[in-house]
Amino acid sequence: TAPLFAGVGNVFTGALTLSNSGANDINILGTSNYILAASNIGRSLTLSTNGTVTQTGAIVSANAGTLTVKTTNNSGSAITLTNASNEFTNVDLRARNLADNANIAAAISYTDVTGFNVNTIGTLSTVNLTANGALSDSGAITGTTLTTSSVGGTILDFGHALTGFNATNTTSGNIQLVNSTNALTVSGIAQPSTGTVTITNNGGNLTFSSALNNAYALVASSSGNVIFSSALGGTTPLTSVNATGTTGVQLNGG
Repeated sequence: TAPLFAGVGNVFTGALTLSNSGANDINILGTSNYILAASNIGRSLTLSTNGTVTQTGAIVSANAGTLTVKTTNNSGSAITLTNASNEFTNVDLRARNLADNANIAAAISYTDVTGFNVNTIGTLSTVNLTANGALSDSGAITGTTLTTSSVGGTILDFGHALTGFNATNTTSGNIQLVNSTNALTVSGIAQPSTGTVTITNNGGNLTFSSALNNAYALVASSSGNVIFSSALGGTTPLTSVNATGTTGVQLNGG
């Protein structure tokens, strides 16, 4: 069926409720700030606007849909969709300049009631992703610090462009990140006493700036130095550490 509200320049005030049925999509193009109330989407939802995107209720796809949100503003317009009952299979979230030819600094946050896959995320600011299930990727995440929370594993191995990483995983599964651009600082890892944490940085030095604790295996590799600025192991030591740096490994934290 035809998309809804598919006109350039739509302006909405107040909370916007969206609803359709079947495996059908909703597309909205506009210029204002969007506040999304509780909405039931047949399949995929696409929003493009110059303003910010927030919500007051859950946005739920009934048919394994994709959430695509793009803001275009030279001052940066944040995307904040953190209702714990959101439900999409894939997300594509971007903060862009007005000409839509470059990423801009605006924070991006998304929370989902189950696991989800990242198609693409682009910003020059922070990215926060929370999944009540496994977190995966099929495209690049570009930003400053990426903070993730998952239940059952975080596997982000596409090759990303980040400067920082902080990951929490519970119950089971592994944590994996492949970064392709920029030196990377890992500021925190929380992983159950099973599984493996694998961090690969192909963009320069890889620095672990906080203590690493709990009985999991750590695999760290870097095209520069692998640097441990804080303690390796504590009250619960790691089961194993395999660190490989093209130019060396530094143990600075004791």
